[in-house]
Amino acid sequence: MLSMKERAFFERIAIPHILFSNKDGNIKAELVSDSLCSIVGIDRDSILNSAMRLIHPDDAECLSVSFRRFIDDHSSLDVMIRVFDD
Repeated sequence: MLSMKERAFFERIAIPHILFSNKDGNIKAELVSDSLCSIVGIDRDSILNSAMRLIHPDDAECLSVSFRRFIDDHSSLDVMIRVFDD
């Protein structure tokens, strides 16, 4: 995984992003940029601990299919999602 220096660099990048890992089919958020936290108004720990539960229900299936295609076919992954506001 990333060193602390690399993690700090990627967290500060102005482009909003989440870095996910896939270990044995288990997809997990590993890193969240400061800019994404600012845009969605959710702190980093909340996103890291429950990223998939924050996805708007109408977008969850599309995101799941996109992730699977990305992993299985090594295709590009470029998605837009809405954050669920309960």
